[in-house]
Amino acid sequence: MKKVGVIIKNILNLTKKDYPEIFKLSEYAFQYELDKEAFDKKCLEAERHKIYGIKLEDKLAGKLHMIPLEVYIQGRLFTMGGISSVATWPEYSGKRIAEKLIKRSLTDLQDEHITLAYLHPFNAGFYRRFGFEFAFDSIDYIVPVEKLRHSWEKLGSIQRDDVKLSELNQVYETFVQRFNGGLKRDEKWWKQRVLTDDQAEMILLKDDNENPQAYLIYKLQNSRLEVLEMAYTNQAYKESIYHFIMKHQATITDVKLPTYESDLLSYIVSDPTFNQEKQPYFMARIVDVENFLKEYPFEIKNDSFINLFVTDDFLMSNTGLYKISATEVFKTDNIESTDYLAINISDLTALLMGYKTVEDLKALNKIQGSDDGLNKLDSLLNLQPTYLLDYF
Repeated sequence: MKKVGVIIKNILNLTKKDYPEIFKLSEYAFQYELDKEAFDKKCLEAERHKIYGIKLEDKLAGKLHMIPLEVYIQGRLFTMGGISSVATWPEYSGKRIAEKLIKRSLTDLQDEHITLAYLHPFNAGFYRRFGFEFAFDSIDYIVPVEKLRHSWEKLGSIQRDDVKLSELNQVYETFVQRFNGGLKRDEKWWKQRVLTDDQAEMILLKDDNENPQAYLIYKLQNSRLEVLEMAYTNQAYKESIYHFIMKHQATITDVKLPTYESDLLSYIVSDPTFNQEKQPYFMARIVDVENFLKEYPFEIKNDSFINLFVTDDFLMSNTGLYKISATEVFKTDNIESTDYLAINISDLTALLMGYKTVEDLKALNKIQGSDDGLNKLDSLLNLQPTYLLDYF
């Protein structure tokens, strides 16, 4: 007798009553255990999430979390939907549950005119099918303490107790806007996603006028000082953090530092031959192309303009010709000439986020058009590097 498959009818918006099923699936898929305290914390954190789910035979078969966030690009705030905790029970694999959840969530974001989506991929090839591309790398330095020795200068004073979140955030906001893609954090995000390690230490550096200038969140264990997060307003206060770290040189053998592509540490120290580990980290995709381009700070002057043909095979309403000028951006489906550059959605995301350059994409044949057009596009961009301190 032929077995009849289960038909997926509806994608649900899950609610608090579904939390036990939601986090049971998360525990299985991501291989962790939640005690009551941890479960309660997860539930509080999930209050900001929109959670999509598919139920089969009255059981949660798969789910996806969408987190409404904002990110800085070229110093401006853009809306972003953070896709997280995508999971399916293995007995329901092969039913394209994750694909259906991703399509629904991206369609909803586009309908709500959210400009971007981020995610941390379990399989990059899978998410590239939906227009995502890498936009961030994870870079860690592991520096033997003797190779971090340098005439670092100490500035300001160190505060360890009674550090205010507002002071941390003031430093963070200044720091993160030097890069593209970093999150705008609120108080809940700081408490629920950043300051979560009870074993971590934290210091705040202030100048002579008591203005916060830098902070360091770190752990000491197994003869290593591990930096969990550091931020600073300028290079001088970054070096003040190194001065503080070197106060531990008698009790540690190395330092682990998360950092970014253009970090100057290797250029400063005498011996830069230490481990520098780099891995692809988060992916992104533009969800609402027209609104993203309207908000993006192109450096267009006077009557200059550029035509950009974007292809989006997943959110097909994004596909079309966009005329970008100093005064407006508008989309047209009528292509009257061949005077345009052609690019797909994933490569456009990597370009405008600052992860890849026009020259990179040209070399890979990921953007097509005349040399004059490519040079013009390059002249309209003043790209900052990408850096994402957060994980979700």
